[in-house]
Amino acid sequence: MPRSRRSRDGIAGIAGRTGAPRPLMIRIDNDVNASAGFHQGMRGFFSRKLVLTVGLPLIAGLDTRQLAGVLAHEFGHFSLGAGLRATHIIRWVHRWFSVAVYQRDRLDEWLERSAASEYSAVRIALQATRLLVSATRRILWVLMQLGNAIGAWTSRRMEFDADRYAARV
Repeated sequence: MPRSRRSRDGIAGIAGRTGAPRPLMIRIDNDVNASAGFHQGMRGFFSRKLVLTVGLPLIAGLDTRQLAGVLAHEFGHFSLGAGLRATHIIRWVHRWFSVAVYQRDRLDEWLERSAASEYSAVRIALQATRLLVSATRRILWVLMQLGNAIGAWTSRRMEFDADRYAARV
């Protein structure tokens, strides 16, 4: 096959057709999936260092045309840089909310132990503190659910936009 045809149909060709920047690296893993992300997590968030991850089972199960569509979809995410960054932030905030709402820490353990104090004034103050912590977690839970709804809408919109890139290729 002539060299020019290969370059048009390879990774660089798909990136060119979608108008996406080329990834810094392509990772191969064992998942039946493909994804677009940042190189080195949050460090890559502020740069244009992007990583394309493709699973070997996915590659093995698709023909060339289908694989080009999947890659174009992922390159669509690269092209929508602000959306990719927004999704990354939404996921990071969601993880923070999950930890804040559901995970108990040393403060919780200390409050629980100390609330059994023999001194009634201390016991009342610590029980009130526990009540405030619980109320705060409930407020955070509501905010987390609102964030989940916004995140789901954003994710659906991003996937729809990325699918348009795949349809073009």
